[in-house]
Amino acid sequence: MTSARPTLRRGAEGDDVEILHQKLRSVGMPVQGDPVAVFGASTEETVRVFQRRRNLQVDGICGPDTWSALDEH
Repeated sequence: MTSARPTLRRGAEGDDVEILHQKLRSVGMPVQGDPVAVFGASTEETVRVFQRRRNLQVDGICGPDTWSALDEH
């Protein structure tokens, strides 16, 4: 069981964003253009591409469904 993670969107910073970047990298979608712990435009676009590929709602926000899909890997 995974612990609940916060919903992340553009402007977020910190450890949870760093975890998001690690998860995206682990599925072959490294974020390029944003610092490691910053959710900027590049992170948002990478999340959107991941969401499209997984048939999730494409909003560029890492919420429960996106976290869940990332945790499957």
